[in-house]
Amino acid sequence: MSNLYNPSDDYRNWWNLGGIVEFDGPSGERLRGEIVRVSSNPDYLHVEVNGRRYEVFHSSDNVRQVGGW
Repeated sequence: MSNLYNPSDDYRNWWNLGGIVEFDGPSGERLRGEIVRVSSNPDYLHVEVNGRRYEVFHSSDNVRQVGGW
C-alpha cells in the first residue's frame, strides 16, 4: 500500500524531468535548459536548450539547478 509523502525542505532539489538547470556548454558558454532525460547514473543528464539536446555531466559541466518544478 502506498503512503502519503510529507515533503521536507529538500523536496524541490531533486534532479527530475522538467527541472531547469544551468551548465557550461561545449564552447564554455553558460546554458540554461530543461532536463529531458535522466539516467541511473546520477551524474548524467540530457538537457534541452532551444530545441537542442546536450549530454551534461554534473561533476564536469558545473551544473546548477535553477527551478522548474
